[in-house]
Amino acid sequence: GMGGDLLYRWGNPRAYGQGDAGDQRLFWQHNPQWIAPGLPGAGNILVFNNGNGFTGYERYYSSIDEIAPPADGYRYRRAEGSDYPPAEPEWTYAAETPADFYAAVISGTQRLPNGNTLIVEGTKGTIFQATPDGGTAWEYVFPFDNRFHLRQGEFPSVRRMRQTPHGEDFTLANSVYRAYWYPPDYPGLQALDLTPGAFIEDVPDLYEIAGNAAIAGDFGERIAGSDFDIYLDEGGDESGRRLIYIRQPCADEDTRAQFFLYILAADASDLPADRQGYGFESRHFRFDGKSRGGRCVDARELPDYAIERISTGQLADGSKLWQADIELGE
Repeated sequence: GMGGDLLYRWGNPRAYGQGDAGDQRLFWQHNPQWIAPGLPGAGNILVFNNGNGFTGYERYYSSIDEIAPPADGYRYRRAEGSDYPPAEPEWTYAAETPADFYAAVISGTQRLPNGNTLIVEGTKGTIFQATPDGGTAWEYVFPFDNRFHLRQGEFPSVRRMRQTPHGEDFTLANSVYRAYWYPPDYPGLQALDLTPGAFIEDVPDLYEIAGNAAIAGDFGERIAGSDFDIYLDEGGDESGRRLIYIRQPCADEDTRAQFFLYILAADASDLPADRQGYGFESRHFRFDGKSRGGRCVDARELPDYAIERISTGQLADGSKLWQADIELGE
């Protein structure tokens, strides 16, 4: 009577000697949850069934499965010598062609008050509402590709590709771990202006900002193949200052360049406590940009305190290829 026994298990009865591989129902599942009281299906278990798994035990498509456990208070019914019921999910969402909906990792789901189910196909950056009959009420594709936002109709770059029995499966650079629906009267939203505004995809992208930015300084001689242009974007009321690094044309190896950034504060007391004795901040980073249209672009946020000087440049094997000194004298 002190606990320790498994009260209920579902999805792979061979784990307790009641079936074989053909009886498996869950594959690398994610985000299991009780459906909350007051919602359609309350008391059932909702899970994003990824479809991934160990080699030889994969099905290569995803589904949303609603399981109705045979609960009797805190007890669960199971006939001796058989597996835990139910034999099949209470409700399942899958694509008409199953392989068309497949997120091998991450992803999530949520039952909504209207009976629809919010689904996040995480590896494709896609969020949609499925209706009880398997239709789609609406769909939204997360419009960011790493650090860059996408225009309407642009397709995210491929972060990872692998071969499955159904063809190539892609993990895109706009991946979303999970998403949640909140009602308009949710307390955390009350202080926010929820008036619809411009589309995210209509915001000027980083290339346009860089093209209009003021050149930060004369950087002198460039090293062949490593000559990045640097711009200072002063930002506005809604965005802080940042350094923008551009190389055009650029190659794949340029997107893996190593950089250093030293920020000398006008007043050392503005620095983080662990840097005040040095008088400057030191940052090292890998170029986080990517090649688009023959250009590589990355941006690094600058602190909001007064800056005397910035030194930045490129590293190779711990040595400086070049350095740019930008005097701000704020």
